[in-house]
Amino acid sequence: MQPGKHLRAELNKFKCIGQTFGKIENFKVGDIVFWAVYSKKKTGIISNLYLLQDGGRNLAYATVFCFRDRGKHEVLCVNLKILTKNEFEQAKN
Repeated sequence: MQPGKHLRAELNKFKCIGQTFGKIENFKVGDIVFWAVYSKKKTGIISNLYLLQDGGRNLAYATVFCFRDRGKHEVLCVNLKILTKNEFEQAKN
């Protein structure tokens, strides 16, 4: 195998032109979610879900109302995780 050929093959796996980056179907308005910004965990509730086209593909975004700073954040859905009751209790502490 040529040097770099393996790397190109791996990079091609991530190309998804014309496809959606992130799954909007995995979430619904009202879900309590968390995400991290510079290793700081934030929690909030989804108030809106939408697709934004960029770079030839749709990106799945959520508008999330953050409990801590009481602000709205636009977050890529791939960065969100739905909280279970136990995870929510741990995040509060």
